Amino acid sequence: MAVSRLLAPFAAKVVVLLYAPASTLASILAGMSVQVMVPVLPQKQASIDAYTSLKALHAAGFSPVLSPLEHDDDFAELPVQQVVRTVAECARRHLNLETSAWPMHTWGVRVQEAALSGPQTAGSPRHGWGSALHRGAPTRQTFWS
Repeated sequence: MAVSRLLAPFAAKVVVLLYAPASTLASILAGMSVQVMVPVLPQKQASIDAYTSLKALHAAGFSPVLSPLEHDDDFAELPVQQVVRTVAECARRHLNLETSAWPMHTWGVRVQEAALSGPQTAGSPRHGWGSALHRGAPTRQTFWS
């Protein structure tokens, strides 16, 4: 398996960040229990792009997490929180999927917890936009879409 060869040089409990389109991740990570981060930008088109990725990854059996990218520049068309809420609401309504959102300032800690804690267990709490990171946060291997 190509993924096995790709990950072979890494020790156990090491987090590997892959950056690829959702469709590519769905095909190369098929059969693995992973949590995939879906980037969300503060742009109007971003809600469509993020929802499309979230839908494809969910259909492939992954646990997608919305990962808002905050920008302080003049190119932001919308507050990123608004885009995250729109995508989460569409996922709830159309896919019957409750999604988590990981604010940027929590990524490092969440990835470290994932590396140290191992796979997330069923019944682990889900955390939404703005929730504080605390013990019991999702701890699955995490990949980027």
